[in-house]
Amino acid sequence: MSMNKHVTLPIIVATVALIFINPGMILGDHSMTMAALLGVLLVLTCTYGYYVLIDKADDEREVMVRSFADRLASLVGMASLLCIIGVCIVIDHPIPNSVVLVLVAMVIAKAFGQWYACKYF
Repeated sequence: MSMNKHVTLPIIVATVALIFINPGMILGDHSMTMAALLGVLLVLTCTYGYYVLIDKADDEREVMVRSFADRLASLVGMASLLCIIGVCIVIDHPIPNSVVLVLVAMVIAKAFGQWYACKYF
């Protein structure tokens, strides 16, 4: 994957995802707008995922770069979810089940990926 796709696609995906925060209700509360935005986000995320999956490393340096990026993304994702859980505990707010389920899914996916790579690569 070219460097342009490494930078441009994640920025576009993140920008579209951040629109869901909807500060000041700029987009209103119209469900059709949100559904269309979700469709755009789904297409962009799938496109980015496709490019990540087909990306092949040409040398050892690229393998190390990809490995570092994968580890960093996993750690940041898990740390973010732990922070959400911690904030919910501190402010005495119920912990959303979705946050816990996403954290569990990330840990299981990382463990399965490690097992699969060790066994079949």
